[in-house]
Amino acid sequence: MRKVSDITEKIFDAVLFLAFMGLFFTVLLQITARFIPDLIVIWTEELTMLFYFYIIGFGAPIAVKYGMFARVDIIFMLVPLRVRLFFEALASLFVVVFFVGLIFASWPLIALGGQRLSFAMQIPMVIFLITMPMLAVMSTVAAVGRAIFLFGDFRNPERVIQREREAAEKQSQENAALAEELKRQKLASSSGSDGGNNA
Repeated sequence: MRKVSDITEKIFDAVLFLAFMGLFFTVLLQITARFIPDLIVIWTEELTMLFYFYIIGFGAPIAVKYGMFARVDIIFMLVPLRVRLFFEALASLFVVVFFVGLIFASWPLIALGGQRLSFAMQIPMVIFLITMPMLAVMSTVAAVGRAIFLFGDFRNPERVIQREREAAEKQSQENAALAEELKRQKLASSSGSDGGNNA
């Protein structure tokens, strides 16, 4: 299950990268067109919107998976670990309910506007609108997975402590390696300056 999740996340990362690159070059073309009167690119506004939709559609499930949405952390910091894990898992279940509701709420919108074409690009609007149920379905799956993971932590809080200990050890090793590299560079630069002075 973890392997499938990791592969899916890599696919999402690739799609997000392509969407960001597309957005970047589209906006760059918009700016360039302002200085070239004969270059008419009214379709770039719709293309920018399309890239935005897909960035949100593929970015939201990752944010849900890692709990990266805005929240009031101070409440969780004031309660014991198991209580915090329980409330976080419960919050993930509420997120599941929200996105399931969004799945059903998005279909009338697609039925209403899905048969139309965009004004400038003349492509089906369903290409834009499908991102809403897509976002809702993928975010629901991510929220369910996060809730299961958090309830597992709730039953065994030692897992959280172990992960935090491993993360702290890894950070400490990285800091030590960085300090060693800086020390080596400082010694190399000082020895080089001493050689120059002797010359």
